[in-house]
Amino acid sequence: MRDLIRRRRAPAAVTQKLDADDLVIAHAETSDGRILSASRRGLWLSNDQDARLVRWEDIVTAVWAEGVLTVTEGLVVTEREGYVVVERRPPWRVTVTGSKRLPPAVRDRVVRSVAVTERHDVQGRGVLIVGRRLSGDADVRWCVVFDEP
Repeated sequence: MRDLIRRRRAPAAVTQKLDADDLVIAHAETSDGRILSASRRGLWLSNDQDARLVRWEDIVTAVWAEGVLTVTEGLVVTEREGYVVVERRPPWRVTVTGSKRLPPAVRDRVVRSVAVTERHDVQGRGVLIVGRRLSGDADVRWCVVFDEP
């Protein structure tokens, strides 16, 4: 019976790169054989040899629909005194198979990384002012994120 409920371990490509105080919360296989893992620090996409971390505070949006996770990352394009300007990168998608724990873990972590968000119109263009909690830190990073043109 114990073998039936035993969880599969997080991939070594991820666990080897984790900070000492980081922990994998949930993970699932993707349709192309990679593993998507949520940790305290961010979202990991890994294969047998390597893993890439996207920190929670660098995710502009993460949307689940019918087993597909669509992630839009933000890229800091300008650093100013007290804030950064973030550009939305093209979204990437991954089909996740067999995990009920991963979608709520991703949603929870992305939402918890947002301390404050306000939308404003500036010269006919939408702008988000976002205070993001930094992973593993008490500080808040202020970001300006423009809507798509």
